[in-house]
Amino acid sequence: MKEQTQMILRLAVGAYLVYLAYQIISGQLSGGTGMNDLLAYGAGGVLGLCGLAFCGYALWRYRKERAARSEALTKEEP
Repeated sequence: MKEQTQMILRLAVGAYLVYLAYQIISGQLSGGTGMNDLLAYGAGGVLGLCGLAFCGYALWRYRKERAARSEALTKEEP
């Protein structure tokens, strides 16, 4: 249960980073910000990639912990 809670929270953080990246880039495209184009697109791209990477890490870590727990349970059984 602990692994599922951690995964959900990590996925929420990663999704929020992707959302922030989208907001930066869409705001720049609409012309509503005073940021330099290169800075806005670069920051949005990096933030989006970090968010996606964090989501991937969350899923990888969840699968790894779940497999370890499953393996430990099978070793305990006679």
